[in-house]
Amino acid sequence: MSLVFSELSEILNVQANARLLIVGRGYVTELYDFYMRLSRSVAEAVKQRLLAVGVKAQKIEVAGVGSVMNDSSANDKMNRRVEVIVRPL
Repeated sequence: MSLVFSELSEILNVQANARLLIVGRGYVTELYDFYMRLSRSVAEAVKQRLLAVGVKAQKIEVAGVGSVMNDSSANDKMNRRVEVIVRPL
């Protein structure tokens, strides 16, 4: 896992105009508020790891979002994830 964070740090050092959007994803259930907070909390944890490897805070944005309604437990597992999107400033 640390290798991924180091690689992201290198990308941001090489691409001076790049920023990261870290999106924690949950799934929509009757516990919507809980999963929204959890999704954002997971994204914040990823941000803290990136800060620890030298990524500047102003290059990182975080969000917690839900996903589409799920029709199976397999889809639930796929929706519990973190996406890291590299984009220009």
